[in-house]
Amino acid sequence: MIFGCGYKDNTTMVVPGPLNHANAIRKLYTTFVNGSAVYLLKGVGNTEAFFFALGSAEGSIACCLPPAAIRKIFQLSKDRIGEYHDGIDFIESASAPLPRADKDRLCELLPKTRLYVCYGSSEASSVCMLDYNRLRGMDNCVGKAVANSRVILVDDEHNEIRSSKDNVGLIACMGDGNMDGYVNDPALTSEVLQDGIVYTNDLGYMDDEGFVYVIGRKGDVINVGGLKVAPVEVESAVLAYDGIADCI
Repeated sequence: MIFGCGYKDNTTMVVPGPLNHANAIRKLYTTFVNGSAVYLLKGVGNTEAFFFALGSAEGSIACCLPPAAIRKIFQLSKDRIGEYHDGIDFIESASAPLPRADKDRLCELLPKTRLYVCYGSSEASSVCMLDYNRLRGMDNCVGKAVANSRVILVDDEHNEIRSSKDNVGLIACMGDGNMDGYVNDPALTSEVLQDGIVYTNDLGYMDDEGFVYVIGRKGDVINVGGLKVAPVEVESAVLAYDGIADCI
């Protein structure tokens, strides 16, 4: 995370998330390892507290904002976050897909800010990262594998495959961030973790440049006329319409 997001020595990470969630607690660990500061908030429901943090925190300001928090900020404060276009070094978003409409809106409001979408899991940490403010228009892309991680695509029997947009597979993760196992549950551990590889139920593919694309969870993806459509694609299309407050 430090390498991928480009943490500075004086980074102050604003974390408005519950610390019983892997995404938020990882930011706490990362900030401690980096030797910099963290500013903890109880969610983004109190927008005044959130914007006070952005305006008063010292150093190079960064934010950990899951997609639900980004949508809540837009709902409660419209485009106010754009007032901090010179003050936010980077925003990191993970834990769920970020709709394209929200990506485009952040890029417009914060043209100088590095905007990262991360892919990972509690079992495998953050394994991929993309600055979508620099590499725009890459729908469903979560970037390339970060330092200490490697991603492969496998079939239902966990055999590695050469994937493509027309030949998707299940995402599997290798690296130092992988779990040792589920506590007191060796049976479940053996289903997910085999020979140090964490096997997910996420469908996706990797292009020739090493960029990983996540289509959706196995079982959630909708087959329409031979095409695989993820629910987040439908949500992104609906949210692009003016007057739509939210969609699920």
